[in-house]
Amino acid sequence: MKANQRLQRIAGEFESEILDDPEIDIYDGRHHEFYRAFTYKAASWDEPRNVMLKLEKPVDQLLFIPTFIVTTLDDSPEDTVQFYAERGKMENYIKEGKLGFAFGQMSSTAFEINANKLQIAVLAYNLNNGTTPAFVCRQKMKKAIKSKPFAQV
Repeated sequence: MKANQRLQRIAGEFESEILDDPEIDIYDGRHHEFYRAFTYKAASWDEPRNVMLKLEKPVDQLLFIPTFIVTTLDDSPEDTVQFYAERGKMENYIKEGKLGFAFGQMSSTAFEINANKLQIAVLAYNLNNGTTPAFVCRQKMKKAIKSKPFAQV
């Protein structure tokens, strides 16, 4: 969800609570994440909705980075943010497959031909991502997506 002034104010209040807590040291050289759930009603919405707020303080950043997620899930904020992060990774893999391996371009009207073409494309995708760690230097691997690179059909 794109942040507006009201959401930024809520994030700022939460940030102030964190900074005022003497037991939390955000400048200890570690990555910190803080979560909060609240209900929010935008002017265009008929009813209030659950919003999960993640405040992230990376080691090399001076300010917190807020992330807002509107959801119907009743899980904890940590679980909800993790769920949507994993979903985003999967969407990125699908996009990568469509753009780099033509997952979405089927050239025939016959189902069997298109199924075979997709399986070959998925095989090429898996071979590409499965062999990449063997040939890419460690510095570049740190920037790679850290989840299972293999697609299944």
